[in-house]
Amino acid sequence: MLIPFHHKIEKWIIEKMVKKNNDIRLAAVRKTIEKLEKKSENV
Repeated sequence: MLIPFHHKIEKWIIEKMVKKNNDIRLAAVRKTIEKLEKKSENV
C-alpha cells in the first residue's frame, strides 16, 4: 500500500519540478530576447 502511494507522490513531484524548471528557462529566454531586441534597436 505504501509503495504505490510513494510512487504516485514521487511522479507528481517530479512533474511539478520539471514544469517549474521549464517555466524558469522560458522566462530567462524571454529576458534574453528582449535584451537582444533592445540592443538591435539601438544600433
